[in-house]
Amino acid sequence: MNIPDMYLKDGMTRKRIATLTGLTEAQVKDILAVAGAYKRSRHAPPVSKEQFLQHIAEGLTTPEIALMYGVSVPHTHRMRRHYGIPTDRPLQNTRPKDILTWTLSPHQHEVLLGTLMGDSSVHRVGPREAYRFSCFHCTAQREYLNHKVKVLAPFVWQPVESEDTRTPGTTYTGARVQSFTHPVFAPYRELFYKTGEKRYTPEIASRLTPTSMAYWFMDDGGASGKVLVLGYHTVRDDLVIVQAGLLARYGVRLRIDRHSDDFFRLVASDKPSRAWLRDTVGDYIQE
Repeated sequence: MNIPDMYLKDGMTRKRIATLTGLTEAQVKDILAVAGAYKRSRHAPPVSKEQFLQHIAEGLTTPEIALMYGVSVPHTHRMRRHYGIPTDRPLQNTRPKDILTWTLSPHQHEVLLGTLMGDSSVHRVGPREAYRFSCFHCTAQREYLNHKVKVLAPFVWQPVESEDTRTPGTTYTGARVQSFTHPVFAPYRELFYKTGEKRYTPEIASRLTPTSMAYWFMDDGGASGKVLVLGYHTVRDDLVIVQAGLLARYGVRLRIDRHSDDFFRLVASDKPSRAWLRDTVGDYIQE
């Protein structure tokens, strides 16, 4: 018998395991400690109520949620009771049975690359290897967010009203779009977050297409005085990589300048580079 599985997956108590295996409760405790299966906490659930409701909205079953977070099914049921979530809560967005057969189109790959250069992200859900795409836009950009939903269908579900508080002292009101957890997003997590933080690499720079740059521009850039801003980033050296990649691939020379204490920006500042940027991304901009 696998004692850690009996404890974590089947939800048995140490006393029950001892009775079934003929061991003492102290021996069971030692085996669990060696296996790293420490005491289940009823007071610190591994998933917040908001995350739990989101998983339910995606159509995940209780056993699937339990597997995602490495806890037992009974423990997951206790979390539902703890949060006051009824077991017959109607599903908002049923997770399709054929979801693992879905693949991204070439256009969707280009869009993902561009929007991940900007405001979007891919994050891991729970301790397992499950990944989800996410993006937030303020109320003024709602039409653009709705456009993203259409472009990335059927992987993403409808926008949810939300707030963004990542900027200290500032709260932005808008809406957030998230995807189903899906393996197609794992390579993008690896591509952009090798160090845990979003970074640009030569591989990313070499893959930027006009479509990708248009979505980076719509996410993060725009006109600023006499220059056109392709995008912003916190690490100047990363923008140097992109700058070099665009020069090598497209023969255009963009400039990097400091936008604030925390951000640098990649800009088309002279007449030739502004003309190139307008001509390159103009047909892909969503009005």
